[in-house]
Amino acid sequence: MSKYFLIILVLSNLVFSQGVKSSSFWGDAGAGLNYIKLANSDVMLNFRFGLNYKVNSNNFSVVYLNSSEFELIDSPAEYLKSVSVIYGRSFDFTMRRLLVPLPLPMIVTKEFKYSLVVKIGASYIVKRERTGIIQLKPFNNLYSGEVKEGMGLPLEIELREELTKSFGMSVSLYGNKNGIKDHWGFNFGIYIGQL
Repeated sequence: MSKYFLIILVLSNLVFSQGVKSSSFWGDAGAGLNYIKLANSDVMLNFRFGLNYKVNSNNFSVVYLNSSEFELIDSPAEYLKSVSVIYGRSFDFTMRRLLVPLPLPMIVTKEFKYSLVVKIGASYIVKRERTGIIQLKPFNNLYSGEVKEGMGLPLEIELREELTKSFGMSVSLYGNKNGIKDHWGFNFGIYIGQL
């Protein structure tokens, strides 16, 4: 037991002993599309909420993702929800404005801070999918539904732009490999906090 404790202590010392420590904490919210193959849905609208902590280039996040179908007629609605704990490393750089539409990058000459982050972790997933038809109606068909839950392996690549010391925006591409339903998608978001 003491051998494992010593290994964890050495590894954590290697990860966090990178000279002067700089840390930040922020919350983020965003929306995007989730691509998943369910009974009646291929694309879902998703909303993402996260809490993030960064020490030097080490990024820790707790993320809630809620995806639901565009279909408003049939019930019950198909959805996928997940809570993820993810860790990643960031590559920080500065350049002229990148995440805004043209022609603003040509007008703005100020250098902005960016972070390119690759993250991996673990997630808990709950999915509801329609199964058999129960009742056909003109405007609201009724189906039976099946709910499944399990664990997944999320992977995310995120590009963040710091606009001020407490506000920024991001774009991210994510995927989740799991035994429930593999899915992937993208999000556009804003974040607020101590950057």
